[in-house]
Amino acid sequence: MQEQLQSLLDQVSAIIEEEKKLRQRKYDSGETFNVFEVLRLQRDEVRLHSSFIAALLDPKGPHGLKTKLLESFLQVMKADDVLIDLDTVHVEREMFIGQITKSGDEGGRMDIVLMDKHRNAIVIENKIDAKDQPKQLLRYDNYCKKHFKNYRIYYLTKWGVAPSDESCGGQNFDYWTASYNEDILSWLDDCIVISEMARPVNETIKQYRINLVEILNIMSQNSEKELLSVATKDDNIESTLAILENQFIIGKKIRFDFLMKLLVLAEKYGFEGDKDAAEDLADLKKYSYLCLSSPSRSNHFAVYIGDETPSNGFWFSIEATSNRKVSKAALQQLEQQWGTQDPKRKKIDYPYGWDYFWSESGEDGSGQWWKWDDPETLRAMTDGRLLAFIEIEILQKTVELHLLEDLERAIK
Repeated sequence: MQEQLQSLLDQVSAIIEEEKKLRQRKYDSGETFNVFEVLRLQRDEVRLHSSFIAALLDPKGPHGLKTKLLESFLQVMKADDVLIDLDTVHVEREMFIGQITKSGDEGGRMDIVLMDKHRNAIVIENKIDAKDQPKQLLRYDNYCKKHFKNYRIYYLTKWGVAPSDESCGGQNFDYWTASYNEDILSWLDDCIVISEMARPVNETIKQYRINLVEILNIMSQNSEKELLSVATKDDNIESTLAILENQFIIGKKIRFDFLMKLLVLAEKYGFEGDKDAAEDLADLKKYSYLCLSSPSRSNHFAVYIGDETPSNGFWFSIEATSNRKVSKAALQQLEQQWGTQDPKRKKIDYPYGWDYFWSESGEDGSGQWWKWDDPETLRAMTDGRLLAFIEIEILQKTVELHLLEDLERAIK
């Protein structure tokens, strides 16, 4: 079995190496030039993805192709029967449906809404990297029931996964899943053909498609076919199944090795942590965290990295290790360091704010490093990107700005 497994890994490694060479050739020839990456919009859910998709779907949009792109979208999504009068379709992005109520059952903003004059509608909840919000999809369904005669809600993600129970509020209602990987890429291919005579539109759609392929980290068709062929060969199938069956423990080992490197790095900056806590994090135990304390700097505060909230996402902050907390007056004098896009994240429990792990840029919604079982996060753990982010954005910042020392002075 060990020899078969090694043979499979060797064959897969060869395919990946060829794929890297292919990508390098495309890069050298300019085929992978991505204007959205240059503008740092590559993963921006609102400003790029929702805006671009909505613009293409709008019959009155500047693409000048009227209902053609919308018709293709409805065919791909098998939603030809929802919107009756395409000429009257109105497309709205970030549609405000009221303030979120205390119960969380009403209100919010729907990413993309298509409506015709007969009160038929398609609602698209767009998730590139963002997390589900409590009762989010339930709120949209409650609104649609009251305001539309006929409607369909699509939950659009990179791979077509279902929304969380938290997003549905524990309720059962109809929704459809859709994926960028299959549905949107297929639709974009149709759009490229349809827009062939409208060159500026055509080239922009091609650029957007390149951007999606890069985000999804999709192999070329030849490499993908070769990978599937190798993985499912009679000689390799048992090894492939063994990897699939043990993917959690493989991920656990990657996470644990990463956390051991983090503890070594933290020690260089004068921090100390608990190996047992690292094991809990590697095991993805709920409500677990790694506390990095620095007794020479503070006896009452420490850096925390964990997943101890119901949000199901890894985040970081500086928190109190005892009952000693800063006063509200002292809190106002401290500059928020993390999660600055949301001032509410700065509070007595998190005096410098807190944030999810997103990507190396640290920008909100720019990735999903908050998911520690995601292949992209595991890749970032092995290639050093996540460790470099923690060093620069958390450890160095805490030390160089004397954040812990300032908190000690604030409680005296």
